[in-house]
Order: sequence, then structure tokens, then C-alpha cells
Amino acid sequence: MEENNFSLLSQEEIDSLVSYLKGNTKTVESKVLNQESIDKLIMMMQTFRGITTEKKNVRAIKTVLSGDKTWELQILVNENTNYIELYATEGSRQEKITPESFLNGCFLDDDSQWGFSISPTIFCNVASLYGIRFTKETYEQVVRQFAKVNYGTSDYSVPAFYLADSKVLSMNLLEKM
Repeated sequence: MEENNFSLLSQEEIDSLVSYLKGNTKTVESKVLNQESIDKLIMMMQTFRGITTEKKNVRAIKTVLSGDKTWELQILVNENTNYIELYATEGSRQEKITPESFLNGCFLDDDSQWGFSISPTIFCNVASLYGIRFTKETYEQVVRQFAKVNYGTSDYSVPAFYLADSKVLSMNLLEKM
């Protein structure tokens, strides 16, 4: 009988994590090791399968985004392709978030595209992974674009299955003053 392994991390991944933490005990703050950051780390380790050398300018999330929570997730529709583009923005700074970047848990300069829409739940997952927030207006724009592409009209009532629940929204919504 074959034995199934239900662990979140392989032994090699655990050893790598322990080795990293031991080597950085002076620089890793205790707030970094809260449950939320551990969950993000596990999610990133599970989805990260090695970035090929074809991809240029790989940048870790923490080295790009400052920790002052002023970054905002925005959506733009490219005028030439009508594809949506996601950006982490802070003032005049913009960092593009591509599907490949999201899957690898970092920032990449790559050519992957979101297409004509992104589901509202995936949009919220992007915000959660990158630790950035978005406005209510931006979320509503995502929902309208998703409805337009998938149901033919932007005012279609999108099924709740595709929408973020109130808990996820409250954690990711940016309150504009």
C-alpha cells in the first residue's frame, strides 16, 4: 500500500527554511514570523518551482515594496490590447504584477498577460500575497470588467462564487482619506 504525504512542506523545504532563519536571526524580526507571514511563505514555497534563467530582473516582494502600507493595487486596461494590467503603486512608483510574477511570489520582468479580465477572487489573492491593498472603486472596476468579458455586459450581477467574501474585502480594502 502506498503512503500519502500530506505535509505542507517537504523535508528539504523545511531544512532550507530552518537554515535561512538560523542564519538571519539578527535581521528577522519577530513580527515577520506571525501566522499570516508563515502562511504566505508556505503558499510561496508551494507555488515557486524555480524561475528559469530566461526571466530577467527577479525581485523579491519585500525588497521592492516598503513596509509602510502605502502601496495600492491598481488595474489598468491596455489601450492597444484591451488586456488588463495590475500594478502595485505608491505615488509615482509603479511595479507591474504579471500572472507569472504572482505564481512565483515575486516581481518579474516577463511577458505573461492576465487577458481581458481577472476574477475578483484572484485579484484579492494577488493583493494578499503582495501585502498591498486596493480601493473599493478598483475592486468594483475588476468586477465590472469580469462581468463585461464573461457575461457580455458590465452591469451583470456576477455570481457570488467569483466574488471575494466580506472578510477578505475588509482585510484588503484601502480606506482613502
